[in-house]
Amino acid sequence: IDTAKKCILDFLGCVLGSLRMEEETQRLARFIGGLGDHQEATVIGLGLKTSCRNAALAHGAMAEMLELQDTYGPAGLHPASCVMPAALSLAETRHSSGKELLTSIVAGYEAASRIGAAMGLSHLTKGFMSTGTVGTFGAAMAAGKLLGLGRPAMTDCLGIAGFLLPFSMSENLFGGYSIKPIHGGQAARTGIETALLAAEGYTGSERILEGSPPRERGFLSMAGGTLDLDRITRGLGATYEMSDIQFKVLPCCGLTQTAVEATLNLVKSHHLGIDRVESVVVRTFPAAARNVGRNYPTPQSSLIACQFSMPYLVASAIKHGELGLDQFVPECLHDPEVLDFSTKVSVVEDA
Repeated sequence: IDTAKKCILDFLGCVLGSLRMEEETQRLARFIGGLGDHQEATVIGLGLKTSCRNAALAHGAMAEMLELQDTYGPAGLHPASCVMPAALSLAETRHSSGKELLTSIVAGYEAASRIGAAMGLSHLTKGFMSTGTVGTFGAAMAAGKLLGLGRPAMTDCLGIAGFLLPFSMSENLFGGYSIKPIHGGQAARTGIETALLAAEGYTGSERILEGSPPRERGFLSMAGGTLDLDRITRGLGATYEMSDIQFKVLPCCGLTQTAVEATLNLVKSHHLGIDRVESVVVRTFPAAARNVGRNYPTPQSSLIACQFSMPYLVASAIKHGELGLDQFVPECLHDPEVLDFSTKVSVVEDA
């Protein structure tokens, strides 16, 4: 319960912090406002109300913008970006109690984390984004809990979520495209829609995760590599995956955080600057090296591209001696000195 409250505060901080990105949030406000839906749920900071579905979409996108959202490492998942928007928007609409809200959030985090952990990082390696895919299961469980669905309907909720979840691809993320933050909101909105469909009596496969024989082509086998199906229910109700949630210190991809922190520690302890460093070799685990280790930004690269570039982040950390939101303003992103030094940073896999 204590962790769930911390996760709510962290989520709200990410949403409110995104308001400093005026171009992105105003574009989102125009899109959400233009949908013209029921005015039943607040979109924090944007001065408008809309349906709980679209408010969840907005909040999920805003939570992703600063790249400071919470993280569940075993699945490469950001639960707050998908579970929180669904729970908060639906709870506001239904006038749910604080206890009901917290219960739904814990259920959503647990479902998304366990399903994601069953695939491990193989899901990411295949090119999926866990927040958009397995995050939909978590959002659906949170929404179903708030709707008071019983066991059969909650089972259908999982089946429907697996059928409707977005095919979120990291191609858009690593390419630095501005659509990237939307995947958290899309998972949240789909989760609410899933629960509403289940409440109306729609059914979905009870074997959506593992698949039915003889095909056995469930979500996990199709979207993952090596699977640990026992991971989904091991210790269920006794141990909570939420206790392993990590909170980011730096506004960049979780796969880069340890390398950037190590860089900052070296810069401070040895009073380093770009003029004193010839080159950098980062040794890291395979998923980090492959996904963020070989992205070298150009003067035309976007904020997102830089947030997911290990070479750029290390170079920026060396020049500035810190890496906060101020290092991601346009003049810093396009700093020729940082971009040039990025090419001197190599990232290699180290088992």
